[in-house]
Amino acid sequence: MSGVSIDTAPTVPSETEQLIKAAFDGGADFATRMNALSAAKAQAAAALADLNLGKSAAAALADAQAEHDAGQVDRDAAAAALETAKQSAADTVAKANADATDMVTKATVSADALIAEAKQIHSDAQNTKTAADAALTAANAKQKEADTAFEVANRLAEQHETARATYEGKIERLNAFMQTESIVAIPATIARAS
Repeated sequence: MSGVSIDTAPTVPSETEQLIKAAFDGGADFATRMNALSAAKAQAAAALADLNLGKSAAAALADAQAEHDAGQVDRDAAAAALETAKQSAADTVAKANADATDMVTKATVSADALIAEAKQIHSDAQNTKTAADAALTAANAKQKEADTAFEVANRLAEQHETARATYEGKIERLNAFMQTESIVAIPATIARAS
C-alpha cells in the first residue's frame, strides 16, 4: 500500500450529533428533562456565585488579620515609647531636682534662672509623657478597629463555609440527577480558600 491508511477505530460523534440523537432517543419527556437540567445548571451557577462571595470573605479575613497584626505592632511600639518616655521623664526630673538643690546650695545670683531651666526640663518631660500617652491611646483605638475588622472577617469566613457547603450539596444533588440521566458528573468538592 502506498500512503493510504484505513482507520478502523470508531469515530466519536460530535456534540451536535450527540444532542440530536439524545433529542430523538429522549422521546416525549426529553424537554422536561432538559428543563430540569437547565434549572439544575442555574442552581449550580448560583452556588458558584456564593463560592466567589466566600473567596472574597477569605481575602477580607486575610486583610483584617494583617491590620490586626499591624495594630498590635503599633500598640507595642507605643507602649515601649511610653515606658522609655516615663523613664526618661523620671531621670530628667531627678536630675533637674538634683541640679536645682545644688544650685540653691551654692546660692548664686543665677539661682532663679537655674530653677526656671529645671522647670522647663520638667515641663518638656511632662510633654513627652503626654505625647506618649496620646500615642498609646491612638494605638489602642487602632487595635480596637483591627479587632472589629477581624470579627467581621470571621463572620464572612463563616458565611463562606456555609456557602461552600451549600454549593457542594447542590453539586451532589445535581450529580445524582445527572447519573440517573447518564450525564457526566461534576466534581462535588471545591478547594477551600486559604
